[in-house]
This record gives sequence, structure tokens and C-alpha cells, in this order.
Amino acid sequence: MKRASAALFDYSIFSILSSPLFIFFGTPNLNRVSLDWVGSLLYLTFWVTFFPIAEALNGQTLGKLLFGLKVLQKNGKKISAIQAFKRRILDPIDLFIYGIVAIISVKKTANNQRLGDLWAGTVVAGGEETRCFNCRELMKIDFREVAEGRFECSKCGLLNEYGEN
Repeated sequence: MKRASAALFDYSIFSILSSPLFIFFGTPNLNRVSLDWVGSLLYLTFWVTFFPIAEALNGQTLGKLLFGLKVLQKNGKKISAIQAFKRRILDPIDLFIYGIVAIISVKKTANNQRLGDLWAGTVVAGGEETRCFNCRELMKIDFREVAEGRFECSKCGLLNEYGEN
């Protein structure tokens, strides 16, 4: 749910920031506005740079920052600009039919990866709930603990292994 909320927030920000393109390069058609070829090219360019730049710089878009998520390499290291770009190249497939492809991919992969993540070798981490192996205390772990593959239980102090590293 955090990933979906972060994505909704990010797409809302993107929509607001890209709205001038529809004002300057759009043509009204019934209940919508169509972009001419210049507007479409600018929109596409903005799409494939807006998200990857944020993720390459900090591993987070504003939505991911707000919801405590971060994009990391599978080994827990910071992602590269190429990996950030690769994640977005497959957006047309991931977002096909209201994101159903991404939803299925996230649900069916061990590391909850959408197709863009699989291709780029990245994961979105943070806010996961897990139980301590020793005392079974339910706790939330942050993206640093997910990336490191271990967390310390706040109740019993046991160092637990987490995920696939």
C-alpha cells in the first residue's frame, strides 16, 4: 500500500508540473486535451527524466521520501543513473491497464519487483513488517535494515537476518 500511495503522490506531482505542456501544446478534443508532436516529445522527455533524476540522486522520489521508501540495488547499494533510467523505460508495460502488470509482478516476485526493477536489478525497500525469529515480536524495519539484510529486535535484542542478500 505504501508503494501505491507513493506512486499516486509522485504521479500527482508529475501531472501538476507537466500541465503547462497541455496548456501550450494541447488541442481540446471532447472531454480531453491532445498534445501535438512537440508537446508529446516534451512530455515523454519529462517522464523519462523526472523520476530517474530523483532516484539516481537520492534513491527516492518525493513520494518515496514521504512514505519511507527507497530504491536500492539488490545488494543494498545506491542505484546508478542507468538503473534509474532502466526502471522507467518499462513503465509503459508496468503501467498497462491501470498498473495491473506491475501489481501482478510485485505480488509474484520474491523481492516485490515490478518489471522495471527486474530489468534494472533494483528493489524498493522500506516500511516492511517482519517478526523477530526469537521472540516473534512484530516490527517495522526501514530501508537501511532491508538493504543490510539484518535488523535488531527492539524487544529481545537478537540480530535477525532478513530477505535475500
